[in-house]
Amino acid sequence: MFKNLIALLLTSSVMLPGCYLERDINYVRPEQPLVEKRTVSQLIHYQSKHRVKLTTKEALDLKTKIEQAQKAQDIHVSIIGPHLKARRENAQTKARINHLIRIFNDLGVPRSSIQILDEINWHNPQVKWESDMIVIELEWYDRRAVQCPGWDQVMDSRVAPEGEENFGCTNKSNLAQMIVDPKDLIVGKDLESSNGQYNSMSVERYQTDKMKTVKIEKISDAK
Repeated sequence: MFKNLIALLLTSSVMLPGCYLERDINYVRPEQPLVEKRTVSQLIHYQSKHRVKLTTKEALDLKTKIEQAQKAQDIHVSIIGPHLKARRENAQTKARINHLIRIFNDLGVPRSSIQILDEINWHNPQVKWESDMIVIELEWYDRRAVQCPGWDQVMDSRVAPEGEENFGCTNKSNLAQMIVDPKDLIVGKDLESSNGQYNSMSVERYQTDKMKTVKIEKISDAK
């Protein structure tokens, strides 16, 4: 009786009506990082033992680099020079470092994000050190939105066939884009009447301008 019942169940399961669509998915799309480490440096050659402050051009170049980096993320600053840490008590060296720190503070870089390094701890073969030189290095992590393949993209070995784009990549792309470009979330905090319409349109702008349209492939029932 027990054997007959098992045979009946197996026969019924094979004959059950249903839909089945077989797919051969043999691709793997590599994930792109959401952040990239970036650095930019500026060489300050004082050319005089008595000069403490930056020139107008040096200060302007440094300000431009800092502001461009701050658009992406908070930055970390390194002030590098020959035996700089050992010479910090020297009046001239101390005055130069304090002047640079004041510039960084005025541009929104806190003291906790600034470090002093000796050139021996910063390896760059392109720099030929002299006693009156300082290198300023800015370091930050650039946030990038994930780029999902477009629905009209030509198929190749690296991209999933059209219609098989996964929903997770679309969600990740939309979230990353909001993080990379958050101006609709941080701009317009002043809720005066003149900004009311701008604030109310923030969500709509994300939906129309920034967010990928989520498309769902229609699969006909298998017979």
